[in-house]
Amino acid sequence: MKIQQKGFSLVVVLALTALASVVVFASLRDTVIQERLSGNFQKSLNARMASERAAFSQIDAIIAELAANPNSSIEDLVNNIADINDQSAHATDLRHTSSLVQDSNGDLVIEGYGERYNGDSVANLFINFGFQSNGTQASSPFDSAIVGCEGVQNVAGGTIDSYDSSLNGGEYSESDATAEADVRTIVQNSDITLTGAATIAGDVLSTRKITLNGSASISGSVRSNGDIFINGGAVILGDVLTRGIFTLESGGFIGGDAHAHGNITVTGGSGFVPSGFPSSTRINGDLLSGGDVKYQGGYINGVLRAHGTVKFTPTFGIRNLNNEGADLLSRGGVTSNAISIDGETYADDSLYQNSSVTVGEVEEVFASDPDVESLDPTDPEANCDPLLIADEIADLSSNSISSGLSLLSGSPVASFGNSSGTQGDTTFSPLSATIFGVNYNSVYFLEELNINGSTLTITGDVTIYVSGDFTYGTSTEGSLNIKPNSSLTLIVRGKSKIQQPVNFENEAGLSRTHAPLTSSGLPPFSLFSGYSNDNVETNCHGGDDYGVILSDTASTYLALYAPFSDVAIRASGQLFGSVRGRTVQVCGAGDIHYDTALQNSNGAGGSAGGGSTSLIFNGLQFSGG
Repeated sequence: MKIQQKGFSLVVVLALTALASVVVFASLRDTVIQERLSGNFQKSLNARMASERAAFSQIDAIIAELAANPNSSIEDLVNNIADINDQSAHATDLRHTSSLVQDSNGDLVIEGYGERYNGDSVANLFINFGFQSNGTQASSPFDSAIVGCEGVQNVAGGTIDSYDSSLNGGEYSESDATAEADVRTIVQNSDITLTGAATIAGDVLSTRKITLNGSASISGSVRSNGDIFINGGAVILGDVLTRGIFTLESGGFIGGDAHAHGNITVTGGSGFVPSGFPSSTRINGDLLSGGDVKYQGGYINGVLRAHGTVKFTPTFGIRNLNNEGADLLSRGGVTSNAISIDGETYADDSLYQNSSVTVGEVEEVFASDPDVESLDPTDPEANCDPLLIADEIADLSSNSISSGLSLLSGSPVASFGNSSGTQGDTTFSPLSATIFGVNYNSVYFLEELNINGSTLTITGDVTIYVSGDFTYGTSTEGSLNIKPNSSLTLIVRGKSKIQQPVNFENEAGLSRTHAPLTSSGLPPFSLFSGYSNDNVETNCHGGDDYGVILSDTASTYLALYAPFSDVAIRASGQLFGSVRGRTVQVCGAGDIHYDTALQNSNGAGGSAGGGSTSLIFNGLQFSGG
């Protein structure tokens, strides 16, 4: 029997349609989820890229800051670089910020932040940098009060001390003066001779011999690679340290140790004793000799140690105030007859003889040796001319040189600034030049510069190259005036002579003989001399064969660099700044005040211009997003 079936195909179709719908809806759900995941990932990626953009913008700012100020510290970068807060063209849809901080380890951290859609997705990027100085911070050729590379002679009675022109508006005050005014030589076998009654607030360091024939007062130590000879009433509050022999005659006072590799001879009895020290003190510390000792006059407040024999003559005493064992020990013993001093008998017996006693080494004063190729020619402590001035002079001489500027009595006054210089109807145009590795935008080129009866006024940071001589004469009808926050850098191929005060105006329009560094970090007056003497002057009051002379009433701020010139300071006025010459003779009665701010000055000769620091990448970390 035939059975008819109706509607089954419809059911099958409906079932398949339902099944297909389930598959379609399931696929659609997966698609929506994938789209949402992709959207979130895109927002996260955009936020992360925004944080990277913020961080790298900060890195660009750091690079620019280090290029402008190579000696910047981490604190300087944090303080000087502003935070970045930027939005894209999508207004609040995409934003990034960044800032600089110093972490607890002293490292520099860039904190970059990025967000998308008002914070729907955020990312933080932290980049950590260490800080490294390229070598050490570049030393300045103006790191001492006086550097006479091949010798220093001082027959004057003035004061040599130090101050910091970055303080107190650049004013010097005797009550605030410091003891950082070192006097030293650089070239091996170079001597220092002090025959006056000068007061030196600093150390005296010689690569060979030091001679003190006057009544100088030195607040620091005296150290030499050769002998030290003191004859007179000199007062040295620090140590006397020599790798040669030490001789003290006719009084004199040593506030620290007297230490010599060779023999020590002390004669003449005690003289002036500064307040605060026991009476009749000759040597307040220890007397240490690598040779023999002959001693007469005054007390040693420490102990006596010698590798050789000891001979002493009354009046003599060893106080040993710090109770450092036996008063006297020597390898050779005491050769004098028995002498009783303060109840102590010093005789030639085993009590004071010790074959193993040692006195140690005296640190050598670094001496430049031109035959040693390994020395850095740009190191101011290893080379008298770290700026290689002869090469700079040769480069500058290739420029077009204008006629000289002669400012004599009756001639028009002159005014030089950043953009132009004028004298009457004559106009001088400056050029840009790189000098000593520093870019200068206002450099004038003159055959000579003679100021003696008319006036030159400097406004802004001005550099003048003089192919001939520079003279600032005695005529009081004219002057050299340097306006507030202005500087004059002179580079002179010939001789230089300054014979009257330089006027530095302050903000109130008042003139003074010194000023602080400018806001650009430049000394208010610098003189770089390329003149080379044929013969070294030995007479402090000798002729005019000096590369640089300061005489008469000259009183000025001056950063003086003359590595091939003999320098004579004969003036009765005050000199603020620093002096570096082949030899330096101080003959005048004026004072010298070393400006410690020069150690960190910019421009030619400044450590800020020569040294640099760099960042060391330590790692990075993302969070959020």
